[in-house]
Amino acid sequence: MALEDMLEDLGHHVVGVAAAVERAIAMIEHMAADVDAAIVDANLSGVSARPVVDKLTECGVPVLVASGYEPKELRRLGFTTAILRKPYRPQELQLALVAEVGRS
Repeated sequence: MALEDMLEDLGHHVVGVAAAVERAIAMIEHMAADVDAAIVDANLSGVSARPVVDKLTECGVPVLVASGYEPKELRRLGFTTAILRKPYRPQELQLALVAEVGRS
């Protein structure tokens, strides 16, 4: 099941999807005030999504980094936000979102 479908099945509203770093940053610049949280894959089209995560963090948006990489490797790559390990089930996604949004 696609992440967007999972989120909508859980009752969340998806405001946008971006498969490239540049597109994601452009979306953040226009929508950050309307976003409660973001889930970002560690790699977008083979490029590190760290600039996206950094921009979201600057804007005060809680971020989950979704990845199959080990948390230790993600930390080495400079990701310091919460991590959602792939593959994940809807229940795990919901718990991670609740925990991350509750921190902000």
